[in-house]
Amino acid sequence: MKNNNRLLVIFSLLFILCVSMFALTACKKNGADSSSGSTKPSPSGNIDSLELSKTSVRLIYGEAAVIIAKYKDKDGVTLEWKSSDESVATVADGVISSTGLGNATVTATYGELKAECSVSVTYGDYQPMLTVDHLGDELNLLKGDVYELVSGVTFNGKSYSCSLTAEIADNTIASFENGKVKALKQGETEITLKGNWNNFDTPLMQKTFTLKVTENDVVMYMSVEIDGREEVADEINLSVTDSFEGMSYVNEANAKFVIKENGIEKVGELSITSGQSIVDLNGNTITAKSIGEAVITAQYVSESGETYTKMLTVNVDCPVVVYNGHVEWTDDTLKTVLNYFENGAVILAAKQGSKELQHTKRMLTGVVFNGDNTEPIEVQTSKGGYIFEDIYGCNVLLTEDNFVSTLTLGTGVKNKYYAIGGNIGSAGSPMDMADQKNATDTSNFAGVFDGRGHTVYAATYDNGIFGGYGYDAVVKNAEFVITFKSSTACGITSDKGRWMKNPKMRATIENVRIITTNFGEKNHVISSFKPELLKMKNVLVEVNGAETVADFDGREGVGVLFETDISYYDFMLADAGLECFDNVRVVVNKFLPMSNGKIWNGSTFVTFALNDEKEFGKIERVSESRDSAHFCVVKGVERHSDWLRDVIYASDKTQPDGYQHLDCIMFCYALKKMENGGIYRYNTTEDLKKAGVNQVGDWIVG
Repeated sequence: MKNNNRLLVIFSLLFILCVSMFALTACKKNGADSSSGSTKPSPSGNIDSLELSKTSVRLIYGEAAVIIAKYKDKDGVTLEWKSSDESVATVADGVISSTGLGNATVTATYGELKAECSVSVTYGDYQPMLTVDHLGDELNLLKGDVYELVSGVTFNGKSYSCSLTAEIADNTIASFENGKVKALKQGETEITLKGNWNNFDTPLMQKTFTLKVTENDVVMYMSVEIDGREEVADEINLSVTDSFEGMSYVNEANAKFVIKENGIEKVGELSITSGQSIVDLNGNTITAKSIGEAVITAQYVSESGETYTKMLTVNVDCPVVVYNGHVEWTDDTLKTVLNYFENGAVILAAKQGSKELQHTKRMLTGVVFNGDNTEPIEVQTSKGGYIFEDIYGCNVLLTEDNFVSTLTLGTGVKNKYYAIGGNIGSAGSPMDMADQKNATDTSNFAGVFDGRGHTVYAATYDNGIFGGYGYDAVVKNAEFVITFKSSTACGITSDKGRWMKNPKMRATIENVRIITTNFGEKNHVISSFKPELLKMKNVLVEVNGAETVADFDGREGVGVLFETDISYYDFMLADAGLECFDNVRVVVNKFLPMSNGKIWNGSTFVTFALNDEKEFGKIERVSESRDSAHFCVVKGVERHSDWLRDVIYASDKTQPDGYQHLDCIMFCYALKKMENGGIYRYNTTEDLKKAGVNQVGDWIVG
């Protein structure tokens, strides 16, 4: 019986151990182990919540901790961090860093969601200790010498700077000011240094030494030879290279510690006491090799055992000039940035504007590209430095070989700058965009496309070239020659299925020319849907093939630019972006609406070109309340009386705005807020020229 009980206990322990190991493995697979330091959000399914991995953190001064935010990712929403008291703790991307004693609250905000973590910072059981570089129990100086004390504090394995105060037993022998001891007269005195750091007053924060001041019997100084000239100096400046861009620089110096004791010259030793990566020391020769500051210390021990020291500060910089020429950089070409410098160069430092760039010895990372407006980049190397001002920068350069594969949704077209260096495709062989998919919330074009004045020949289907707008997407400086390959094809994009969820998509189409080789009744030059905040500026559209389309009779779905302009969906006028059309010129040899779709209360919203109002007769404002949004209706139109009806507004408390909306066709008046604002239609390019328009953006009409 005892044996059976023993076996039962062993079996139970083994079972518990297996379950524990399985749970631990599951946690690791699900990213629950916070020791990795990752601050990326963990998936939270469909739960609309924000949770933090820790609700309280206790830190020792100088320590940091990582907390992880868990939330459902949403387009256009960013996670923000804030500390209630940055004198106690700061927070960035979930990393909490202690800055002082006390308590603070770290708050994570994601849209309307908030979560908090309390932070407590103490010194724990640790004690700080004062350190003074190159100072033993005794210091020997000559009368008149000034010796700078370099002090610091070590606490919990880390170093901090601190200021010093001094108590001098005999103030006639020495003085102390701003961290420097000055020898006033021959003699000996005791000096006690006290470090000032976070109000600690302990024996560990003190250092006592004996100062001995001698007169006339010892003479010492640093003699430095630069370019054949010898001089006494405590500080010198060197360059990482001896020549750059036709100019000569000082890369080396010879230093000598001169000591005369009782008239007899003695030999002292030189050593690098800080900045070993900045300079090399070979005997008495100092050679600069990187940017920064180094200290050479000379030391001599006299026959009586007294130690004498001198310090030489070496400042090393890099000669920098503006690069004389244009450069075109992508993520790939930045890997060869050293091609602009002499062989053997290594990168020492780099920045874009005020932002320090990450770098290895041979390549840069972290550059932000913005086409011709890319901010200047400064690169310093061991062979000199350039400021690159004339830059065209893009993350990816598109060619005929990678155009379709790169832009196909799902391949990572997010927050990057894309450009083309020449024409893509040809009239006889356009790029086939059959593989382009319709956009989703996580798969869309969210970058910048810069055509640089080149032409893209494309054969498009329902989802156009780009599939769908992402937040802040930009398409600019390009000519598109579109051949529609299906009866419902779009030219630029689609955005089917996303507009109801995200009607306020920000996107821009600017300085673009679009030519269609064919056009059908259900084709749309831009997209199926126009989001509220899509802006079009300096756009020239030339539609070929519209003569096959029947005269417009009010039927739904016919729109040259869009099937449906959802800027006015459910009267979302406050955010509709009233300046959405600026100098948009459409050449189509038939009177057609720019957008048209049945989307609200059975009413059809139709957008026409500004100069097409003559086709309808008298235009009236609906009311003063609608005037600011330029909402207009068509009244008294004899020619089209079969499909255009007056709008009747009657008091009706059942409607949110107090009006009853009857079945009607609304005319969304093209906007007049800007010079050349709105959409204008012309039958031919000659009509456009007769109207005084010979150029739209960079594009010559005709």
